[in-house]
Amino acid sequence: LFHPALGLPGSIDAQRRSGLIRTIEHLRRALPELPDAAFADRIELLQHETVYAIARWVHRHEAVTPANRADFDAHVARITDFMVAGMSAPESPAGG
Repeated sequence: LFHPALGLPGSIDAQRRSGLIRTIEHLRRALPELPDAAFADRIELLQHETVYAIARWVHRHEAVTPANRADFDAHVARITDFMVAGMSAPESPAGG
């Protein structure tokens, strides 16, 4: 899916990506002490695992509906808490 030959990132409308780009820029400014390589690795993990976590929820519960919206929102909040903790964790000595 993310192979460069597919050209997927370039095919996504820049207007729709702008929120993601701004979020990454804000995170970079908030974590200046994190080396660039570690930051890039964490952003990749954050993007992939967030998508997978939401996809797994949808697979189990099917579409988000008014009846399950609160459960979905709670799931997204837990994902967010987890990802924020991961992004802001100190880098391990082995990572440097």
